[in-house]
Amino acid sequence: MTVSLALKALVIWVVILMLAMANGFLREFVLMPRLGTPAALVVSGMLLSALILGVTYLYGRRSLGLPAIGLDDWPPAATGLCTR
Repeated sequence: MTVSLALKALVIWVVILMLAMANGFLREFVLMPRLGTPAALVVSGMLLSALILGVTYLYGRRSLGLPAIGLDDWPPAATGLCTR
């Protein structure tokens, strides 16, 4: 792994960390008073999942030059992962 790739991965993790913290703030101070605890936890979890997928898609596609979540090498047998 090159230093450049490691730095890009670190940036992605920091962005995800900041989004998770903002999501927690939103949940505690906006969603819970309006929706109640159970609904706020569900909405917050779904929102954070969507944010993480979005960051992964955007950074993976643009910065790292990786295929976006897709199934470019599907089926696994084509990649050599399935051997018998």
